[in-house]
Amino acid sequence: MAIHIRKDIPVGAGLGGGSSNAAALLRWLQENADGAVPDVSLSEIAPSLGADVPACLAGRALQMTGIGETITLMSIAPHGRILLASPRVFMPTKTIFTALAQSDFAIGEGANAVSQSSAGSVAELVARGNDLQPVAIEQAPIIGDLVQQIETQTGCVAAQMTGSGSACFGIFETAEQSDAAAALLAGQGFWTVSTRF
Repeated sequence: MAIHIRKDIPVGAGLGGGSSNAAALLRWLQENADGAVPDVSLSEIAPSLGADVPACLAGRALQMTGIGETITLMSIAPHGRILLASPRVFMPTKTIFTALAQSDFAIGEGANAVSQSSAGSVAELVARGNDLQPVAIEQAPIIGDLVQQIETQTGCVAAQMTGSGSACFGIFETAEQSDAAAALLAGQGFWTVSTRF
């Protein structure tokens, strides 16, 4: 069997491109294998392919703990429109976690806060912050500039870096506002996608 994957998501952007490819391939194999592959088999295989693969298999809002092996499904009120933007800076996850000092976060507080707000909106979760963002900005200041640019766009409800970076996102009130922000940032050389969730 030969597998060809066309990658449209920037590498090293914190968007889970590789993990989502692996999850999609597992699902395809499950649906097309001669013998049915049960979901439990996929969940056993997924962590060996990458820490984010189990989350991509779930395909919905969730909370991950540990190194991604423990997943709790969440009920999040959908917002609708999101802008993704990448400064085209490769940001290895290991680099960010190595630079993250113990004092940069309070163990357990973030997980508890998220689980307590499981019925909240995406904007409310974003407002809780991303402990990795300041560390990533130290490594690549353009990330901070990009978050600020997104925040200042008309209709932006919240903006933040994705995961360990380097991509950023903004949640918008309307498709037109998200599309306009994407076009503006693309004109400045950023990779952008305006979509819904």
